[in-house]
Amino acid sequence: MEDFLMKEIDKISDMLGLIATKLGLGSLTIPSEELTQQLNAELAASFDIDIHQLLEMSNPLEYLSERGFSDNAIELLAIMLYQATPQTEALNKLIKNVVDYLDDKGYISFMLHSIID
Repeated sequence: MEDFLMKEIDKISDMLGLIATKLGLGSLTIPSEELTQQLNAELAASFDIDIHQLLEMSNPLEYLSERGFSDNAIELLAIMLYQATPQTEALNKLIKNVVDYLDDKGYISFMLHSIID
């Protein structure tokens, strides 16, 4: 029960963050060049892959799940990829697939839904 409550609190926090951003009260982004470098370094160090390889995979969600990524981690990675990389068809497809994957599991990501809606 406690785990469920923590997830709900996280969702509410995300929603409030989005509302604050839309009102101009905050920013969800780090300079994308810095984020790209950090993300690539972390992916390379931990999983021997970079952003471009991940986006080119036929099933990146399966790859991430097999390596122990939680639903929350997959959501956060999709958000970071959205902020750190140019908008491409591969990125948009990945984000859509992440939203569908999380929705099917009952994990609603307000932030990802705001990106694709």
